[in-house]
Amino acid sequence: MYEIAFQQLGYRMSFTDLETIVIEHLR
Repeated sequence: MYEIAFQQLGYRMSFTDLETIVIEHLR
C-alpha cells in the first residue's frame, strides 16, 4: 500500500522532492 501511495505522490509531486522525502525517512 505504501508503494502505491508513493507512486501517486510521485506523479503529483516532482520526483526530486519525492526522493528527498524518501531519503529523509530512510535516515
